Amino acid sequence: MNRATPILLLALALLPLLTACPDDPYPDKVRLYQTSGAPPSLTASLDNDPDAPRLDLTVGVAMAVRCWESNINDCEQVTVTMDPPDVLAVHDVDVLSGYPQHAFALVGLKKGSGVLTVKTPKATGYYTVFVEPPPAP
Repeated sequence: MNRATPILLLALALLPLLTACPDDPYPDKVRLYQTSGAPPSLTASLDNDPDAPRLDLTVGVAMAVRCWESNINDCEQVTVTMDPPDVLAVHDVDVLSGYPQHAFALVGLKKGSGVLTVKTPKATGYYTVFVEPPPAP
């Protein structure tokens, strides 16, 4: 046995540990992450439930969100659309930082519901959207 053999055997024994990674909980998925909240007594919430992603807003409230692919990468070449477009407005937001970030402002326009679609070349995500009127004064 030469001197390289023990090192080679150790490397081969450790190889499965070094290459094994836990399963991504959202493989090939696009997710939005909320980066701002709502004013008191109003609603701005985002739920990334894998079975029923949901977004709730009050009319007139804006929510800032960032887009991520598979929980590890900032989205590239992303488009966000709302159907119907008169319930929720989608605005691109420029983020000043050391690296590109894809952020959006979502604004509740009128009471209603619909589907928000987040699409990249790698994946598409869908959120059920509910926009409610503000509480009575």
